Amino acid sequence: MVNSNRKGGAGERELVTEANIHLGAQHNTEFHRNTYNQRREAGHSDLICDDPRFPFAIESKREKSGSFKQKWMDQAVEAGKKSQKFPVVAYRFDRKQWRVVMRLGDLMKMYQGNDADFNDLNADLVTVSLPTFLKIADEIFSDVKRDPQRFAPRKCDKCDGSGEIEKLLQDPSGFPFEIDFMAPCETCGGVGLC
Repeated sequence: MVNSNRKGGAGERELVTEANIHLGAQHNTEFHRNTYNQRREAGHSDLICDDPRFPFAIESKREKSGSFKQKWMDQAVEAGKKSQKFPVVAYRFDRKQWRVVMRLGDLMKMYQGNDADFNDLNADLVTVSLPTFLKIADEIFSDVKRDPQRFAPRKCDKCDGSGEIEKLLQDPSGFPFEIDFMAPCETCGGVGLC
């Protein structure tokens, strides 16, 4: 019987090898297992790239059999939020090929850019083969290297990036009294970025 941690580690090594063959040499970078951060704190991607511009947080799953599990994507989304990268899950079952799952909204944003809002499509998932994902990753990584701001969060239009908007509070009884105050922007949640 194979230990699940050992099987998971073997799966991560398989993915690292494929990423280095198909992306590493071409982009003059190297991919590694993220064992250090994973042991220290939950919510980090399984694979990391020496080039911080690589736009994907990759969660790796290697199991005997079964089907894709939503909790895997939830893990990838958590890692993606931490690193501000697109979450993807690469998984493989025994005697099967690698499959890669991405959120549809993220895939649309990769090709349309950050100005397009496709977040409402992120509940839908897209599954592709590993070779197809590596082609997508190559194309998007090349785009990000040419334009590092391609997926950078943009300044909120409503608060102009300050995270606050001016509000006017009037006396509900009709007394002629008003107070101007600054409140967190509802559009960006007070962050200033969308």
